[in-house]
Amino acid sequence: MRWLQAISSRQTLLRANRRSPRARRWELSEAELERMAAARSRPLDARTALMLLARSPRLATDVAHVLGGALRSVIFDNNPLISILDAERGRSAVPDAATGVGWYDEQPFLDVLAPHLRSELIALELGCGGGRISRRVAPMVGELVCTDVLASMVAEASENLAAYANVTVAQTDGFALHEFQERSFDLVFAQGVLGYLDPNPLLGMLDEVARVLRPDGVCVFNFSTIDHPQDMRWQLETVREQARRRRFSGATDRAYTRAQLSAMYEAVGLHVLPAAELAVAGAGRVVIAGRRPAGGA
Repeated sequence: MRWLQAISSRQTLLRANRRSPRARRWELSEAELERMAAARSRPLDARTALMLLARSPRLATDVAHVLGGALRSVIFDNNPLISILDAERGRSAVPDAATGVGWYDEQPFLDVLAPHLRSELIALELGCGGGRISRRVAPMVGELVCTDVLASMVAEASENLAAYANVTVAQTDGFALHEFQERSFDLVFAQGVLGYLDPNPLLGMLDEVARVLRPDGVCVFNFSTIDHPQDMRWQLETVREQARRRRFSGATDRAYTRAQLSAMYEAVGLHVLPAAELAVAGAGRVVIAGRRPAGGA
């Protein structure tokens, strides 16, 4: 009956708190609401955070709990970090293996991408890694700019792709494409990258893609979709296990639907190409191609 005693003790504590003279108010004046809004609108930097914690020691336990979870996430659930560690784990067995070897079949993605490749176009790849897809695309385009957020991947891709005179490798911040001007590319593509982004970062990146695409330019990305039966089962099994561990991994593909992805493309002015190009690309992954209208602003 310990659980019953615990509930009884909790109820007693709640009743005591309700009788406390420190009970919080729900009704505030307009002036008070304005003061709160002004206080919450100011930038929250490290100095302000420390001042707030010093003012309210009662928050220390909660902050420690949250920071502990954040630290675990940084170490184990951050997708770029997991990619680095996973590549090194593979190279511990095969020291000269390129990053990405054996991760998953690249051909289904290339099958959708290939019809958009032409010898005169300028292409941009997001999240190139060690150049696994890049090496297949480079001989089929005029210029290829390969980007990654990780310096180690940029260095490896530069080495792996050194034989291609039309390839440039650069580092980006992963949030925007500030390095590139509007209407710079005929094609933007990424294999196994954007599916790791949450909805707001994904929408922001698609907006940047639309910005750097030329009129009539095309983007090609793949995602995992929860409305595909195979992926639905895999996603559910994965999140059940992560919920049991009380930690959801950032290195797990986000569970989008085709309708969500199409709506995001359309929101930034990218017209989703016909359903024939919305092809299942192995293990429930779907490849969605979008086009910036020829008359787009």
